[in-house]
Amino acid sequence: MKIVLLLASVLAAAGQIFFKFGANGRTALAEYINPWVTIGFVCYGAGALLWIHALSKVPLVQVYPFTALVFVMAIVAGVFLFGESTSVAYWVGIGFILTGLFLVSL
Repeated sequence: MKIVLLLASVLAAAGQIFFKFGANGRTALAEYINPWVTIGFVCYGAGALLWIHALSKVPLVQVYPFTALVFVMAIVAGVFLFGESTSVAYWVGIGFILTGLFLVSL
């Protein structure tokens, strides 16, 4: 089930990344209707379906910590795909998130 949760998290993060691609430089509401946003919805929706499947098999307290991976992947994507800046505190925080996820998944 951890593979399903990991894939659900990857798809949710991918959805956010595609939303960002689709939103960059746009100002009018109609401009948000574009292929990037559409792909984002597909990824996000597929991730949600996998998430619901996982919830049907595993207790919520075991599933929910995997949402933290979405935060980590989104921050990493922001830095490497969009050139956004972070601080050392961000990376320390990511380390804490990953350590916490490891601990609760034992």
